[in-house]
Amino acid sequence: MKKKTKKRLVTLLVMCLVITALIVGIAVINAINKKANEKEPEPAPQTHVTVFDKGKTIVTAIHFKDKDTEMSFTYVNEEWVYDADKNFPLNKDRVAAMASAIGRIDAAATISDNKKPLSDFGLENAAVTVYATFSDGSKKTFLFGAKNSFNSCQYLSISGDKNIYMVEENVAEPFAADLDYLYKPEVFVLQKDGVDYTNINSITLTTADGKTNEITDVEAIYDLTPLILELDLYTYEDYYADKAEMAETYLISPEGERITVKYDADGETDKVYTVYIGARNEPEPEAETETDSDVDGDETAAPESESAAPETDANTPDDEETAEEEESKYCYFYTFNESTVVYNGDGETIDKIFSYLTYTPKTES
Repeated sequence: MKKKTKKRLVTLLVMCLVITALIVGIAVINAINKKANEKEPEPAPQTHVTVFDKGKTIVTAIHFKDKDTEMSFTYVNEEWVYDADKNFPLNKDRVAAMASAIGRIDAAATISDNKKPLSDFGLENAAVTVYATFSDGSKKTFLFGAKNSFNSCQYLSISGDKNIYMVEENVAEPFAADLDYLYKPEVFVLQKDGVDYTNINSITLTTADGKTNEITDVEAIYDLTPLILELDLYTYEDYYADKAEMAETYLISPEGERITVKYDADGETDKVYTVYIGARNEPEPEAETETDSDVDGDETAAPESESAAPETDANTPDDEETAEEEESKYCYFYTFNESTVVYNGDGETIDKIFSYLTYTPKTES
């Protein structure tokens, strides 16, 4: 009996040692895992904080300038106008984007208690300066300075605020604009209506002296349609001409030379689009430069001889010839329907259209 008891005690002791080893092993593993999980905390994602917000107060005037441009706009009768010329066809959505950009500004970072000179941030001679007036009568000046390539931000200071902010570069993007960018072209009716030769019923050509030709032949309409669509209302000469100026300066009148297109679109039949052609617009002649022969007379001119190198096409590169051809192209002034804008139409294109003034459809044999 004593041997059995001793054997049981040894067995229990071994089991206790095994259990103790397991407990210690689990504790060690847990400690290792805990240490492995205790890494350095990841940096918090860059958060944007609203640093300027006029709420429901709207921008009523904007004046901005950069190294190349200076313009101002005023919000009148719920629409934006260009202060220098209220008749300018302004793209109001693009000016509204400017107002939106400074109505509420979020910053990626704030530099407070700044002791560095403004020149360190490009704010002493700002890249863009914006003066804004708000509907509550308050005024603010926004200076957009240097760009920081590290975080793709731009330094900004706001009048009345001692802090300097880092804002996304796109905040100042609406102000990277010139007058051409802010010009809103008129709607090209034929393009808007999706006109092609299949829905044109007739094209009538009329000259100032009363000659006319109404073309209904499908073959001729097929040829004329792409030529008419080239007159696309983008190259303008004058964006606001009244009837008197149309007639006196550009020789455009309802009784003058014109192209009338009748077409079907959007369920309507015989819609009319008329192009009024005015004076021929010749390119400006190049100023002649003086040469030695012009100044000193014929005595200094080299005598002609067989040894003189003949002029060849090789002396003028193709690109220079193309540029000269472009400069020598003539145009015609034109407008359409009730527009106040005068455009420049390629002279060869318009002449080609009016070559159909004598067109007669082929007769079937």
